[in-house]
Amino acid sequence: MKKNNIKLLAYCFGVLSLGILSSCDDFLDRAPLDQVTPEVYLCAEDQLAAYAIAQYSFPTHSGWGNGTFNNDNHTDNQASSGYSNRFLPGEWRVGQNGGAWSFSKIRNCNYFFEDVLPKWKNGAISGNIDNVEHYIGEMYFLRAYEYFNKVQALGDFPIIKNTLPDQNDVLIEASKRRPRNEVARFIIADLDSAILLMNNTPSGGTNRLTKTAAQLFKSRVALHEGTWLKYHKGTAHVPGGPGWPGANADHLSGFSIDIDTEIEFFLNQAVVASKAVVDEISLTDNTGDYDGLEVFDNPYYNMFAANDMNGFDEVIFWRSYDVEENVYHQNQHYLQQNGGNTGYTKGFVESFLMESGLPIYADTDYMGDMTVNTVKVLRDDRLKLFMKAPGEQLNANGVEQYPHITGIPEVKYVTGYAIRKGVNSDPSQSNGSGSYTGSIVFRAAEAYLNYMEASYELNGSLDATASSCWQHYVLVQV
Repeated sequence: MKKNNIKLLAYCFGVLSLGILSSCDDFLDRAPLDQVTPEVYLCAEDQLAAYAIAQYSFPTHSGWGNGTFNNDNHTDNQASSGYSNRFLPGEWRVGQNGGAWSFSKIRNCNYFFEDVLPKWKNGAISGNIDNVEHYIGEMYFLRAYEYFNKVQALGDFPIIKNTLPDQNDVLIEASKRRPRNEVARFIIADLDSAILLMNNTPSGGTNRLTKTAAQLFKSRVALHEGTWLKYHKGTAHVPGGPGWPGANADHLSGFSIDIDTEIEFFLNQAVVASKAVVDEISLTDNTGDYDGLEVFDNPYYNMFAANDMNGFDEVIFWRSYDVEENVYHQNQHYLQQNGGNTGYTKGFVESFLMESGLPIYADTDYMGDMTVNTVKVLRDDRLKLFMKAPGEQLNANGVEQYPHITGIPEVKYVTGYAIRKGVNSDPSQSNGSGSYTGSIVFRAAEAYLNYMEASYELNGSLDATASSCWQHYVLVQV
């Protein structure tokens, strides 16, 4: 009897051990809980949303300095104490590695399409279908955005729609450049897909890309390419032009182009895309308040300096910041306190008209340029709003002092004509602990200007819509 009990216990223990070992095997076979494996990634709405927003790379405020208000440095409009190497013979070069020739962002988009599009077509992505399609549309936008950067930097460029293996022969074949007009048409096609799939009410509002943003960007791309072809026609900068390098490429043997047809195509695309935005969005009013604390009651002024830009219909896409989330910049530290090592050029300031509509040299009311204050008298409201002058209110607690042009480069007034655009009324944001004013990426005003230019370039005159755009722009903001 005792032996039988021992055998029974041994049998039970063996069964129990097998059960434990089997359970251990099941446990060890589970996917890591802290990782998402490729097999199950990009199968849900939230994963598509996260992947798309991780590809965002737009010029916005960041780090120390004046943020995007420094983007005009080294142009006819704005100067810093430094210099740009683009004006030095032999120094403005096309990088051979990385830079404009980097394909990493394009590959990220192509990987997404290869993985997601089949799942989408088979209904294998969980979540709200409208949101799923919106995020797919975002990726089409982002590939178009990256390709437009390539066209602007390099012109002719390879068109790559899929990920490639790390094999020299495959990579060499794929790296053959296509004519810039073909690349631009590819961009337009991607943006058409984006417009078809995206909506204007994504989670995140105008902090995420929208259908309207895609329409605006399409007008930018089409206008750029149409006018480039028109004004470089007959040169080596245009496909098929005399001396065009592509003429000697084996893979472009037999290439031909009707340049006038291409010009008309792109300008028409610009007209249609910009009109879609113009028809939907009105511009922000410039109420004319430009002095003292009242400037902070002017909606047009505040549009560039607000912490929350959701209240401005004209702002189609913008970036928000949150100091508590460690997402911030420091532009108020410079804009409110000093010159930030930049300034408007004298030529730019003098290009602003008088209130009468006349240039400064034709209006006897022009006060001259002995002081910054007199320069602004009876001038275009935008100059009054966006250029500092001594004694003007800069925030709730302080006023602008006389320009300090001999200070250290980080803070000096370079030209004496200092930037006021973007200055916020909150003095606490100027203390260096972090600024959180929003940063505009796309504004509807661009669509108004794009429509006027594209329609004139196409027809040689302003049509009724273009005239209306001009009147609205002048009456509301100038």
